Amino acid sequence: MNRDAAVLSLHEVAVRYPSGTVGLEPTSLSVGRNCLTVLLGASGAGKSTLLRTLNGLVRPTAGEVRHTDLGALHDRATLRAHRRRSAMIFQQHQLIGRWHALANVLVGRLGAYPGWRTLLPMPETERRRALACLERVGLLDRALDRCDTLSGGQQQRVGIARALAQDPELFLADEPVASLDPGSGRRVLALLREICRERAMAAVVSLHQVEMAREFADRVVALSAGRVVYDGPPDGLDDTLLERLYGRAALDEPAD
Repeated sequence: MNRDAAVLSLHEVAVRYPSGTVGLEPTSLSVGRNCLTVLLGASGAGKSTLLRTLNGLVRPTAGEVRHTDLGALHDRATLRAHRRRSAMIFQQHQLIGRWHALANVLVGRLGAYPGWRTLLPMPETERRRALACLERVGLLDRALDRCDTLSGGQQQRVGIARALAQDPELFLADEPVASLDPGSGRRVLALLREICRERAMAAVVSLHQVEMAREFADRVVALSAGRVVYDGPPDGLDDTLLERLYGRAALDEPAD
């Protein structure tokens, strides 16, 4: 396996919502393995739209999304196959609070089984897989604790463990540290970067925090008004680009 091979590519993909709002101008880019890509831009710049086109939560109104092995994501069967290979992490964790951490991680395995099989208890092999994922994120000792008793950072790590249980080739994360304090946010991003490199996965993360992007990104894709205005290494985030993205006032704010 080529550790840097593209997993997914967008070819002149554009999104226009029914209201007429342009979510994404025609965009072409590829998402490669062994790379943590950070999407930057102000609210409404198109980060979430771009992220959601990568797993079909938003369907393009023009252009084409292609998976390297599966081909164009046009039909339901191909899209389902792609989603089984992808994992999504959300800002608000999307956990079931009254369930313990292990049960939440096991949810990540449901897509591997037909619907009728999910009515039965999970096999012991799946429990061991889920426990290994919790161990990887440093929460094995909290496996049987209810998720609503965990801190925000711990809940986000349970979300990462659940995503890992899917054994994905593509990690997508929509503002995963927005509700966390800076220390917890950095630990979560460091963990995502480590896992991305360990497993030679592709990871795409939308952020607002420029300093975190500089610290953890391998690649930055910056958007403004639905258009990609920068695609390159984080050291290219100079004041001219940041002023274009966030306005002059943002340059005078203290770093994270």
